[in-house]
Amino acid sequence: MQLLTNTSKTSQVASRLRQMIKKDNLRPGSRLAGTRQLAQEFNVSAKTVKCAMDLLQEEGLVRCEHGRGIFVQPRAQAGEIEVYIMLWGMRRESCNYFQEIIKLAYPPALQPGYAFTLRSVFKDTDDFKHFDQELARIENSPHIRCVLTSAAQYNVEHFEKLEQLHCPVVYFGDSKYEEAVDYPRHRIIDTADKAQACLAVLKHLQEKEVTLFVPDGSIVFYKEFTRTVVMGASQAGIKLNLFEVPTSLFAEMDQNKVAKVYARQIDKAHTGGQLDCPVMLYGMINPIFLANSHIQQRLTSTVPFIEPQLASSSMEPFYRATFDLISSVVDAPGEIQTRSICNDILVQDLGTEHQYWFKSGVLESADSE
Repeated sequence: MQLLTNTSKTSQVASRLRQMIKKDNLRPGSRLAGTRQLAQEFNVSAKTVKCAMDLLQEEGLVRCEHGRGIFVQPRAQAGEIEVYIMLWGMRRESCNYFQEIIKLAYPPALQPGYAFTLRSVFKDTDDFKHFDQELARIENSPHIRCVLTSAAQYNVEHFEKLEQLHCPVVYFGDSKYEEAVDYPRHRIIDTADKAQACLAVLKHLQEKEVTLFVPDGSIVFYKEFTRTVVMGASQAGIKLNLFEVPTSLFAEMDQNKVAKVYARQIDKAHTGGQLDCPVMLYGMINPIFLANSHIQQRLTSTVPFIEPQLASSSMEPFYRATFDLISSVVDAPGEIQTRSICNDILVQDLGTEHQYWFKSGVLESADSE
């Protein structure tokens, strides 16, 4: 069997096998031919076949069992809505939403009638080459009936490409590009105010000075958080020491470079004595930041060290809104639909180990939970 197109051989092999699986030439549970046999059949190298199998396994079309072979995965049951969760540019260690979003695909959040494919893609170039590859992957999967992704990473050009897919796209959150904030057709907006939650904790603790570490304002909701905290601190008579780091670090693959940038800002705060007062973080809780020696030492103190977080116990409204919106847009993709929710916020104090819930503008202790 010859491969005739000009695309990569890996993509061609994956496409042929994908078509065979979806046309029921390969039944669910059936065992595929060995790598060498498929390599001979497609007239490619064994390495190319293995790479193609890796793609199909990521898509959930096959499963690899060590020592037994590669098997076709059971397809979604009739009537199920297959959703492609694309966590583009979201890292587990720097995004609390990452951990909560993936729980959509697993019990107890998962509801009957849905099947999910999870894809976490860390963009490592500015040309979005991998973005186009990811869209091609979705287009080659006609059984996918909806895509769920964060709006934060995309500009108008990316939204336009996403809207050309064969299935509707549901976004959660707003875009970091101000010109594209109102572009997504279907989205879920969390109106929870993390800035007010942090300010409520500081006022409750009667703090007069606080040091804030936050990503810079190139992402809309980071800029809005910082603006709200600065204004609120000023009104409450709280001195604010602000340290910003480039948002681009979240996509940086060189971890040593990330650590050095963090270290420069942390060293500056340490030298100025600004780590001795309460510290507030937003979007900065990750292993590299917390591994810094000054931060490690700071965490052993009893001075507040707070971070607003989403918590699974308060995410039920988000899960419910997500399933509802997906179902609605699959039935009526032409209608513009939005779901607005307001999650409770858990403010964790990593210094004193206290926790606070911020619910509907009211602060309450969560220590007894």
